[in-house]
Amino acid sequence: MNRLPQKEILAALDQAHDGFMISDPQSRVLYFNKAYAHFTRLEGFLQIGSRITELHRQGLVPSASCMEAATRGVSVSQIHFTAKKRSAIVSASTPFFDEEGRVIRVVTNVRDVSELIGLKDQMEEVQNIIAHLSQEVNQNQEIQRQGVVAASQAMQAVLCVAESVATVDANVLIQGESGVGKEAVAQFIHHYSLRRDKPFLAVNCGAIPENLIESELFGYTDGTFTGQLKGGKRGLIHAAEGGTLLLDEVGDMPLPLQVKLLRFLDSKTYLPLGASRPVSADVRIISATKRDLEQMVREGTFREDLYYRLNVVNLLVPALRERREDIIPLVLYFLAEANLKYHMKKIIPPFVLSALYQYDWLGNVREVRNVVERMVIMSPGQSCELPPGFFEEKGERVHSVCKSEVVPWRDYMAQQEKAYLIHAYHKCGTTRKTAEILGIDHSTLIRKMKRHGISAIK
Repeated sequence: MNRLPQKEILAALDQAHDGFMISDPQSRVLYFNKAYAHFTRLEGFLQIGSRITELHRQGLVPSASCMEAATRGVSVSQIHFTAKKRSAIVSASTPFFDEEGRVIRVVTNVRDVSELIGLKDQMEEVQNIIAHLSQEVNQNQEIQRQGVVAASQAMQAVLCVAESVATVDANVLIQGESGVGKEAVAQFIHHYSLRRDKPFLAVNCGAIPENLIESELFGYTDGTFTGQLKGGKRGLIHAAEGGTLLLDEVGDMPLPLQVKLLRFLDSKTYLPLGASRPVSADVRIISATKRDLEQMVREGTFREDLYYRLNVVNLLVPALRERREDIIPLVLYFLAEANLKYHMKKIIPPFVLSALYQYDWLGNVREVRNVVERMVIMSPGQSCELPPGFFEEKGERVHSVCKSEVVPWRDYMAQQEKAYLIHAYHKCGTTRKTAEILGIDHSTLIRKMKRHGISAIK
């Protein structure tokens, strides 16, 4: 078996990322590589023949594992922090013995573990954040109100407007992408209205055939058409009497029906199919759509007068990717919901939460509920796992931080820390109260906010 020459071994050690030093029993330096001098901050001081004991006496070396290893004849490991704990170095010294058991050499290996220690601290921090959010989702009514999770400022602003218009019967138009929670916001309005004890009904205008939607809304009398129910049928407007009717995807409503809806909004009366007398109804109309109604008005596919009648108050529910502070609370909310539904006690580990946080959720809140429920059902153990092929299936829908490549953990954690600090600060109102709630020093909070470019209100 061929052995490497000593020169080649030393040349290889010189290129190593870890620091290496060989010393004798008197702690004289016999060899060291560049990494060792760099990690120990001894460039310019360390030379072949230098005594570690002398460097220690001069205060250049706070402690030296090689001295202890030579004296005690055992392997010694130590961790050293530089000024202000900006970096951490682990040293491990191993003695080598002659045939008589005397120490003849000590090999010291040093490694920078700052990133690992930082990662540990960050993991502890994110776990604290998750625990805090879990408590808030379960207990804090400002985050979870009537089934609407609103940790972000954007959603809290939506709920603020919704609550303010709830007690008046003004028509409300809720806009937003599919799955953002438009119906949940409509239910929120109904709950805080004077109509809360009356029915809340919803109809998807795009899911009912054009020839049937009129009869579904307004009903019909006996003998109106073949195949009808005996005695006729009362429509959804009648069924919602005294309460609230949500017209979901109102942009899909046929033009002829738009005329009849406008008449009802103006007069609070409607004419069932086959009837000769109008019927009055006390129903609040809330409409919702993912379509651009203004553009449809310009194109002539939606009546301008109806648009302005529906759009007395406009609520835009932002997409989930535009309010990332809501992702983790939503995941935890639906986790609790699924656990209760299926009589389970599943948990979601931090690395899975990280993956869910990075995902763009084009299906919005509806997709979050689906994925979380799927994880709870399909994960074999207590810890929830990502659905098989999650990233493969949704590769084009992963947030920019992980579309092209995996970002360093510290970069992701910085993003998450910034988002949570913004949430906590705006929730608490002052930096001192925020620091107290988070359990950190006020100066630490100010430093973190400054690092992330978060402006404090004076």
